[in-house]
Amino acid sequence: MINVKFDVINLKQQIAIIKNFLSSKNQTSIYIANEFEIDINLPTKSKNKMVEEKITKLYNQELQHMQSQVLKFQDIWDKNASFINQELTKIFGKEYSFECKAYVNLNPVFPRYLQTKSFDVNLYAREDIILLSSVHEIVHFVWFELWQKNFPDIKIEDYEFPNLSWIISEVAIEPIFRFSALKDLSPDLPAYDYFYTDKIDNKPIAEIANNIYQESKDINEFQNNMYQFFKIKDWHKLIK
Repeated sequence: MINVKFDVINLKQQIAIIKNFLSSKNQTSIYIANEFEIDINLPTKSKNKMVEEKITKLYNQELQHMQSQVLKFQDIWDKNASFINQELTKIFGKEYSFECKAYVNLNPVFPRYLQTKSFDVNLYAREDIILLSSVHEIVHFVWFELWQKNFPDIKIEDYEFPNLSWIISEVAIEPIFRFSALKDLSPDLPAYDYFYTDKIDNKPIAEIANNIYQESKDINEFQNNMYQFFKIKDWHKLIK
């Protein structure tokens, strides 16, 4: 059985994560910078100093709240774990067993870390978003375990942004949720918003993934079909 254990991120990790996001300029980093009222265009040294000051102050203010949210989020997960595991077994054709760590923190986005099977959740997240985000990241952990078997020549570092394997894994979230009971966890879209508007061959990316999913006999064939489709397309324009 796949399980999730929630904990509060430590301050050092929190600062390092925000610094890392703000070290580059893209849609996500700009959003994070705006949330913390940090000028992303500042020189690195000045920007890092501002991150340290702002995050330290906010972390100390919110620490008690984060600790209470750990208990709340853990209860939410525990009540839904059995259902979620049953659905994942149906989707991937076998039962997986591992433990993930979910770090309650200040970051407004929810990054995942494949090597440690861990991910971050924002302390203000709604109950349904906690479930949606947790399952979204768990799907990635299982997806890439299978991906590695199906495509052993693809380097593990290519599983991360901004590479093809990363794009495919994010687009695949849409049909995995849509064609299972996982869609009932939250009214929010499970994949990135722009997958539902940006197009390839005049079709929304999410629609393409849904069609490929329905035409595939199992998850292994779905992975292969997704890879064969996207590798010959101009997938670089999907990086945002």
